[in-house]
Amino acid sequence: MTLRDEILSRPDCADALAARDCGALAAILSVGRTKIISKPIGYGTVLATLGRGVGGAFLNTLEELGNTVDPDLKWTLKTIENESFDLGEKATRDGIDGLVMAGILSAEGAEALKALAGVPDVVTAQDVQAALEGI
Repeated sequence: MTLRDEILSRPDCADALAARDCGALAAILSVGRTKIISKPIGYGTVLATLGRGVGGAFLNTLEELGNTVDPDLKWTLKTIENESFDLGEKATRDGIDGLVMAGILSAEGAEALKALAGVPDVVTAQDVQAALEGI
């Protein structure tokens, strides 16, 4: 969906659209809007995000399974060691979801880690004006 389609389809935009108030439309559209950015992390961030005890246990489990069961986990741990485990990459985010499905990480822990790569995706009045050109 384009920004223009979103503006035209959202009931909460109707009054600002009728008034052609691009600033108000931008404010409405920006609420809760996020985007994923590159966010490389290392051990410290994992420990801080997952909390005392949980973070260490998670890293220990990755180490144990990486050495015995799944070589991909071994290399995942290496990227964390090198502070290059990028939470913004789709493959990383999918891998974190896989760890939840395997019972290695809680859903809450996964969401906390993935949230580190989310930042506000602000819509500007200029974005709105460009989207509405020709209407």
